Amino acid sequence: MVSIRPATPEDAEAISEIHRLEVVEWRQVRPDGSLVPSRYEDLTDRERLSYGGAWMVPSALRAHLEALLAAGQWTFVAEEDGRLLGEIEVYVGPDPDMGRTAHIDMLEVRKDEQRKGVGRRLVEEVRQRAVAQGCESLTVTPERTAVEFYVKCDLREVVAREKDFELPLGERLGAGQVESQLTHLTSFAPLEHRPLLLGRFQSSFATWLKGWKHLGDPTFLRHEEGWWPSEGTYYRLTQFMRREATAVLQAWVPGPQHLRGVLDSASVRAKQLGYDRITTTVDTRFLGMLEGLEGTVGDESVLLGLKLR
Repeated sequence: MVSIRPATPEDAEAISEIHRLEVVEWRQVRPDGSLVPSRYEDLTDRERLSYGGAWMVPSALRAHLEALLAAGQWTFVAEEDGRLLGEIEVYVGPDPDMGRTAHIDMLEVRKDEQRKGVGRRLVEEVRQRAVAQGCESLTVTPERTAVEFYVKCDLREVVAREKDFELPLGERLGAGQVESQLTHLTSFAPLEHRPLLLGRFQSSFATWLKGWKHLGDPTFLRHEEGWWPSEGTYYRLTQFMRREATAVLQAWVPGPQHLRGVLDSASVRAKQLGYDRITTTVDTRFLGMLEGLEGTVGDESVLLGLKLR
C-alpha cells in the first residue's frame, strides 16, 4: 500500500534517482563546446547539475533538503514497501495576489509508477496540509505537459499568464549608468506587498526564498541582488545555467508603469557585469508596454491556482 510521509535528508539518494531516471541521455561537453554521449558516472558534478539542479546530485540534494526543511517549507514522499515512488516540494508564504499560499515547486514520480495515482495522492496531501495550516491558495506553475494533470487535481484557475522575454544587450541597450544598492534581504517583509512583475517563475515568496537560500540552484552561478532606487524596485540578476553570458532577471516592481525603466536599469547593470543578454518572464497583460524594445517574446507559461477559503 502506498503511504505518504514527510521527506528527510536521508531520502536524498532515492529522490535523486527518481529525477535522474527522467534523463534520456547524458552528455559531456568537449573542450570545443560540442556534446558527446556519456555516462552519469563520467560527468562532473557541474555537468550533472546542468540537467536539473540539485536533484541530479545526491549530495547537493541532501544540502537542498536540509535548507528547505530548516526554512520551514514542506516536502513529502510517496512510499511503498520501503521504495520511494515520488516526491513533492512546497513553499508556503504570503503572496501579493493570492494571500498565504502553498506553492507546488516540484513534483516527480518514478517513470514506472506514473499514471497510477501517486502524483494525485501527493497533491492531495499538500492540499489537506495547506487547509489545516490556514493557507488561502494552492498554486503551481506546471510544465505544459502537466497542465491537464493539475486541472484534474482542481487547480483550474489561471492566476497569471507569463511570456518568456529575452533582451539582447547591444550598443544602445546597456549604455548609461544606474545606481544599484547591493543588499541581501533576509526577510520577505519588504517585498510582501510589492508584485513580482518580471521573472515570475513561481509564487513571489517561493522566488524570494529560493534565491536567498539558493534552494535547488548551484552556488557557483554568479548572482547579484539589490535595489534600484530610481524605480523603487528590488532585483536579482543570476547567471543562466547553460548560457554563461545570459542573466536571468527577477524584479519586484511597484507597478507596471515602471517596467520600461526597470528593464533599462537591468540592461545597464547586466552589461556592467559582463552579460550580453537578459532573459525573464512578463505577464501577458503588460507585453504592450514593452513595444519598441528589441526583445524576443517566447513561450507562454501559466500559474494555476485553487482557492482554499
